[in-house]
Amino acid sequence: MAVWDSSTKWRQGHLLPIQAIKDADLLVGDNSDSAIAIVISHDCDLAQPPESEPAVEIIVGCKVSKADGNFAFAKNARRLQLNCSAGDVPAIVDLSAGAKTFVSRVFY
Repeated sequence: MAVWDSSTKWRQGHLLPIQAIKDADLLVGDNSDSAIAIVISHDCDLAQPPESEPAVEIIVGCKVSKADGNFAFAKNARRLQLNCSAGDVPAIVDLSAGAKTFVSRVFY
């Protein structure tokens, strides 16, 4: 079980590794090659003990090969595409507001 305090490695904007996505059962179908999950809980909530903040809010999306300008720079209120990176690996991710979910912190 993870230690949930101010030293936790999960932070807002953190891209979860594919194994964490699988362990949390966030994959839909067999999209492990393109799946992406980003922590969207605030850092101050993540630093609280699981008894007071029992879940981490996650948004699930996918990597896309080409950006669509209609979904960049908050032009759409429900969908966002943005450039990000996992280390030195750049990616374009597609996120939908309806794909927000919660993962129990007791799980980790």
